[in-house]
Amino acid sequence: KKSNPKNCIVIYNTPKIDESSIKQKIIKTSNEKFKIVYVGILQGNRLLKELGEEIKNYPEIELHIGGFGKFQDYFYNLSKEYKNVLFYGQMQYKDVLSLEKDANMLFATYNPKIANHKFSAPNKLYEAMALGKPIIVCKGTGIDEIVEKEKIGYSISYDTKEFMDIVKKLERNEKLQKELGENAKKIYDEKYTKDSQLVKELKKHDLHLAIETTGYVQPNIFKELAPMFDLILFDIKHYDSYQHFLGTNVHNELIIQNLKWAVKQKIEILPRIPVIPDFNASLDDAKGIAKLLTEVQLSKVQLLPFHQF
Repeated sequence: KKSNPKNCIVIYNTPKIDESSIKQKIIKTSNEKFKIVYVGILQGNRLLKELGEEIKNYPEIELHIGGFGKFQDYFYNLSKEYKNVLFYGQMQYKDVLSLEKDANMLFATYNPKIANHKFSAPNKLYEAMALGKPIIVCKGTGIDEIVEKEKIGYSISYDTKEFMDIVKKLERNEKLQKELGENAKKIYDEKYTKDSQLVKELKKHDLHLAIETTGYVQPNIFKELAPMFDLILFDIKHYDSYQHFLGTNVHNELIIQNLKWAVKQKIEILPRIPVIPDFNASLDDAKGIAKLLTEVQLSKVQLLPFHQF
């Protein structure tokens, strides 16, 4: 039978972002050209390569793109050939926010024909809100409903021409850019930064609360939020910091630091390992992760099958 809950509360995938703390500039140009930014996995079904083929026809618009994946070499080579394509490679999260802060527009254009994309909740949406930037998303991906309802950007078909039409519209209209950006920042402050208040309200009703996390969060924020939960499902992707960086774009020292702190506070932790071929699936990897968990004094772990959506 289908469930029929009387109450349903949605907690959004909202990163906690303090714009005032983003000080270091890493953007590669300082001109007045319209700058669009994407940082993430560089693979198909995200309108990335299609945009790469189109953007070279618009020298007045710059594409600033970072990340890793199938199209990494493609964008590196494109940046060498065209001055309006700037490639950053793998980036630390603080640098991602710095780059996005200096953008005119972000985009998260997932192909709605991919089943997993119909329920997308990418950080890019909430980063755009927090930083006061318009965003372009695709219709039929879930996030399009938020973008349209809150008037913080545009939702389009999975189509490069439609994408560029919106970019040109924003590029010509600074007032519209500002209006969408102000809407985004206002709605972020009002609706998407209240998770801790929600948790406190739920605890009043003696509910058992669990949360899944990568653990990649500043210790002061982690120490504030972690004790509110009865169970933390803690992602552990690799024991080796360098290999962790190659696979996730961040090192794991901060993650391990937060994990150790939570264990010392006697918070119930369930480590969860997505078993990823050619990344952490070897016998040596298993021994390394087991050694790490033993040192942290954790005695059980959950292995997860890896899904490449």
